[in-house]
Amino acid sequence: AAERARPDEVRTDAAGAFSIYLPVGTYDVNVEPPSGVNELVGHLNSIAVGPADVGTVTLAAGFPVSGRVVGPGSVPVEHANVNVVDSATRVAQHIANDATGADGRFTVVLPAGTFDFQYALPACGGLAPAEQADRVIAGTTTLPTLAAVVGVHLTGSVVDTGSLPVPSVDLDLYTAGTANKLYTPNDRTATDGTYDVLIPPGSWD
Repeated sequence: AAERARPDEVRTDAAGAFSIYLPVGTYDVNVEPPSGVNELVGHLNSIAVGPADVGTVTLAAGFPVSGRVVGPGSVPVEHANVNVVDSATRVAQHIANDATGADGRFTVVLPAGTFDFQYALPACGGLAPAEQADRVIAGTTTLPTLAAVVGVHLTGSVVDTGSLPVPSVDLDLYTAGTANKLYTPNDRTATDGTYDVLIPPGSWD
């Protein structure tokens, strides 16, 4: 029988098969290997459901990349969300098991390439988002420990010439005097034109 579950909770059985009920529609599907398996996330584009058989999905081998996130006093940061983008193309990589554990550690699997590792830290901790840029992956890799710092809030508002709030404005920050863009998730203005972006202390354009 097909499994009735949230799509993000569906697991393959011992034979590698899966089934799920979904509303009729078109979906992108991520096939995420379990932790400890050095295979890349499979991604299926525009699967029309009604019903559909996606056939056999073959997961390609990749390289395990491990790292650790700590805060002030070298305290491990749990639940940091790790995102990876190609350094040149800015294409986001499909990765699984991308949150840090209680010890601040994570392991993701990537193909060979040069990537930026972006860390969105739990909002309740007050730590600024961070990035490790231009990391070359050509085999099993351990990244340097990321030492996150307490952030400061950059706040303000954006209005048009009629003093009306402008929502969804994308704010970009750069290291002062350079073209080095700071990683700033949640950096768009709200419906009332206000913004509140958590950034590391420093000088920024």
